[in-house]
Amino acid sequence: MHVEISPRLYPRRGGEVKVGNVYDTKGQKYCRLVVSIVVRQGNRPWNNIICLHIDNRGDIVGSSAAPELYVKEHQDLVGIVREMPALKIEWLKGED
Repeated sequence: MHVEISPRLYPRRGGEVKVGNVYDTKGQKYCRLVVSIVVRQGNRPWNNIICLHIDNRGDIVGSSAAPELYVKEHQDLVGIVREMPALKIEWLKGED
């Protein structure tokens, strides 16, 4: 999978964290794309966000999870993916 990106222009901090947001990582050589939000359950006191790490060539180079509030308050929003693709898994069939 490859991601098409163009230069970052107008970073913002705060606002709602949602699927499709792209955040700068200051000092790292990649940005974070939010692909899922794990809603708080049981004793977990916050929502976790799941991110793909994308380098400046558009290659996926890693992933991470982080508390939603941390990303909202400490990361700069630099872009938004308007349409997130849905991945369809075709399960392998057992052999007889």
